[in-house]
Amino acid sequence: MQGVTFGEEGVEPWLEGITGTPEGTCKNALVIITHPHSKLGGDLHNNVVNALQMHLIESGFHTLSFNFRGVGGSGGHSTWGGKAEIEDVQLAFNFATKSFPQCQQVFLVG
Repeated sequence: MQGVTFGEEGVEPWLEGITGTPEGTCKNALVIITHPHSKLGGDLHNNVVNALQMHLIESGFHTLSFNFRGVGGSGGHSTWGGKAEIEDVQLAFNFATKSFPQCQQVFLVG
C-alpha cells in the first residue's frame, strides 16, 4: 500500500489517502473505501477500513481509502451535514480513476 495526497490544482482541500494494488492476477476493478463519520472520530486508519482494504487487495481489487477533509493529513474542515464530503468523494473518484485507468468498474464502500 502507498500513501498519497490528491485534490484539484489550486483548490483546497487536498486529501490524504492510501492506494492498494494487488499482486498477480487482478480483477481490473477499483474499490473506493470511505471511513466512519469524521465528527465521531472516523478516519482511514479505522480497523474496519483497514481490514476491508487488505481483504480487497488480497482478493484482486485495486483500492483507495482516504481521509475526508479536516481529518488526519487532509486539509479543510469536516462538516456534520456531509455536503462538502460529497465533493471529497468526487475528488477521490477522479484521482482513483486516473491512477488506475485499467479498471473497468468502480465501487464505493462506506
